[in-house]
Amino acid sequence: MQDQHEAHSDRNDFGQDSHRDAAANKSSADRPLADREVPLPGMAAADDPTMVAIHQWLDGDLSEVDARRADTKQVDMWSKIAGETEQRRRMVTPKHVAANIMAALPEKHVAKATATNTMVAPASGMSTNMVIAVGAAMLALGIALGKLVF
Repeated sequence: MQDQHEAHSDRNDFGQDSHRDAAANKSSADRPLADREVPLPGMAAADDPTMVAIHQWLDGDLSEVDARRADTKQVDMWSKIAGETEQRRRMVTPKHVAANIMAALPEKHVAKATATNTMVAPASGMSTNMVIAVGAAMLALGIALGKLVF
């Protein structure tokens, strides 16, 4: 199964994705490798003809009828997953719910920074010069300890 990952991309009048229908009609060799199921060596699914048929159907290389002959339960499960995914892709949060959420958020007060007010003193009451001095002392201590250790 191929998915466009866009909620409302190129829908025709029947609610189907025209790109998906066109891709389903292409052969596997015409599509890029990233769009196809590539079996890994030594994996059990590659050796099982039932799983091969299901993977070919999911890739668009096999019809649903042929896949149902291989395993009806798998086809039903993947069809249900595709239907539910498509339904959830169309879901939209109602406007009144979004408005209630936005109204419940607290107001954020942002102070405008000016060119003269670029450095803000810490809330602990230390002056800017004191903060710079403490930072320089910590840097010197770190360098000294680094030279002792290494």
